[in-house]
Amino acid sequence: MFKYILFCFINILFYKGVQAQHSDSLNQENSKVLEQAIVKTKSSFEETEVGGITLTKKELEKLPQFLGENDPIKAMQLLPGIQSSGDGNGIYVRGGGIDQNLITIDDIPIYNVSHLFGFFSVFNSNTIQKIDLHKGGMPANYGGRVSSLIALTTTNGNLKQWKIDGNIGILASTLTIQGPLKKDTSSLLFSIRRTYVDLIKGIFNGGNTNFQTNYFFYDLNFKYFHRLNSKNKLYITGFMGADKFLYDDVRDKTFSNKINWGTKLISAKLIHTINEKSSLNTTIGITDYQMNFGASIYNYSFELFSTNKDYVSKIEYYNRNSAQSTWRIGLENTIHQISPNNFQANGGLAKFNYSDLINLNGNEGSIYISNEYKFNEKLEISAGLRLSSYLQIGPFTRYDYSKGYGLKDSVIVKSGKVVSSYLNPEPRFSLKYTLSTNASFKANFSQNYQYIHLAPVSSISLPTDVWIPSSSIVKPQIGRQYSIGYYKNFPIKNIEISVETYYKQMDNLIEYKEGVLSLIKIQSNYDDNFYFGKGQSYGIEFFGKKTVGKLTGWLGYTLSQSTRNFNDIENGRTFYAKNDRRHDISLVFNYQLTNKWSFSGVFTYKTGNTMTIPLSRYFLQGNVINTYSPKNSYRIPAYHRADVSLTYQINKTESKESTLNFSIYNVYGRQNPFYLYFETTGDLSKFSVETKAKQVSLFTILPSISYKFTF
Repeated sequence: MFKYILFCFINILFYKGVQAQHSDSLNQENSKVLEQAIVKTKSSFEETEVGGITLTKKELEKLPQFLGENDPIKAMQLLPGIQSSGDGNGIYVRGGGIDQNLITIDDIPIYNVSHLFGFFSVFNSNTIQKIDLHKGGMPANYGGRVSSLIALTTTNGNLKQWKIDGNIGILASTLTIQGPLKKDTSSLLFSIRRTYVDLIKGIFNGGNTNFQTNYFFYDLNFKYFHRLNSKNKLYITGFMGADKFLYDDVRDKTFSNKINWGTKLISAKLIHTINEKSSLNTTIGITDYQMNFGASIYNYSFELFSTNKDYVSKIEYYNRNSAQSTWRIGLENTIHQISPNNFQANGGLAKFNYSDLINLNGNEGSIYISNEYKFNEKLEISAGLRLSSYLQIGPFTRYDYSKGYGLKDSVIVKSGKVVSSYLNPEPRFSLKYTLSTNASFKANFSQNYQYIHLAPVSSISLPTDVWIPSSSIVKPQIGRQYSIGYYKNFPIKNIEISVETYYKQMDNLIEYKEGVLSLIKIQSNYDDNFYFGKGQSYGIEFFGKKTVGKLTGWLGYTLSQSTRNFNDIENGRTFYAKNDRRHDISLVFNYQLTNKWSFSGVFTYKTGNTMTIPLSRYFLQGNVINTYSPKNSYRIPAYHRADVSLTYQINKTESKESTLNFSIYNVYGRQNPFYLYFETTGDLSKFSVETKAKQVSLFTILPSISYKFTF
């Protein structure tokens, strides 16, 4: 059913339904677009950390456009070591999973970063001041994930004058208003982005009047800044975003479906300046992610819903006591309230639950200390230690089952009592050695613990994926990464090159047991449904970029391998991770044709993801028995595409600016696989069945135009 729902969902956007195709005859669909301008990152030579990258606001303004939208996540997917799940927004960093990336907005984590099943991100580039990306090692002042850190800092409103920015695309538009509430003292920034396809009635069903579909997403951002006095500054950040999808059978009124998901976030930060060398930063915030999936068929209806809510508090002492030494000492605490997939149904006059309304509570705390020290002109070291803890908190009921005899007993833990606990050290270390004025060598080691897990239910990332907290059975994930890198600048030619290699170990990964749904049944343990295993990933990344001149851009290539091993899956045989991609290459360029015209483009190639496929079927006592390939032993076709973009600067003055952008996504019409499924046809009574592989391809050539203005 979900495949059909997804088809209807995509149909809303591109005016005709997606049709599955045989692997030798694949259907086409309209899609999205990227205007590929250059992401001018901070020089890798300047960073102390292996794999550390910072994107500033000005650099973000040159990010790729996606259907008229600047999307930071899309641009990051073109950097070495960062891979996508295809046309969607899933991020896999150096072989890690989607849940292993810590993504924050002003130091508050956000669980869902996707609109439209991952084809847009929730990040509005008009509100971003900078993005810090750490893929080689996470600094000690961050934790809770084992793979990477993507930290967004939002921009403050203009303290001098009021300003309006806008962007009009073919699918969505953005409007940002900012200015001083009190000149040079306080400011406000407000930005809204919304689709408008739902406002245009009747054309999104491809002429079919038997069903009605409706979809929209929106996000709101605001930032309040106030300079309380010479020593205190207050920042208040707010974010709210949601996706709402509806499908309704108009003709027979026998089936309807809805999928809603969204995030709310609010935070406050107070920066107190102690003296010119030190400060005390205090942050509090709440993040709330909710998902609701519902359907009705005749008189039967059901609803599946999940929530993730975090209460975050953090205090940090920062001291730069000399030009050589910088200290960070801090405390952080997060209260997790997670309600995994709960299921309710109605049948006629009867209403019943397939699960108890379960709420899982946990407390994640940490204390950290780190120091960056420059010994001399050649040697710099950054070292830190984070001590993290996790408490599973009641109320909680543990059910005990005897083999084959149903419920045997239960243990009830009262509210506020500790069910299980963990305490773990997380050392971090980075070294930079300057070999010459234009060359450096770096090394990294980091150990991270992750106390919440994402349990995917399909081969693609979906809002219905379930977050699961650690317990006495579900152990925290452990990630250890070793990385080294060599960096070289060629100042005369304005070229930078780097080579980085890494090895990552991951423990206590989870997978759903075979045949287990993502539902939590009445009087069952949520953590009894998983297998537990290990993973490893290693690779080498080559990166070269040109930063100055009419022609700028980069070329990145990653050669990598990511594997998993579960004792209870295929007798402990090691298999490839679903996101394992052997080769990943991206070419990005921007050419300034004239003062007003610029041309840009991108080409990307990725080895296909892995999957498990049915190999054969046979009859046994009148039943059809399937045999499958070894887990993830089959690779879907490779992903590749090229995009081009042409930008015209209409005008640019101190107070006004406007540009017009023309883009084409997937210029040669590559029908990249979104996912594969298998369809069986034939007559069982004649013992004749045939299975065919079918590929769903969402997007082909898609032109786009957008208009951006500032005044």
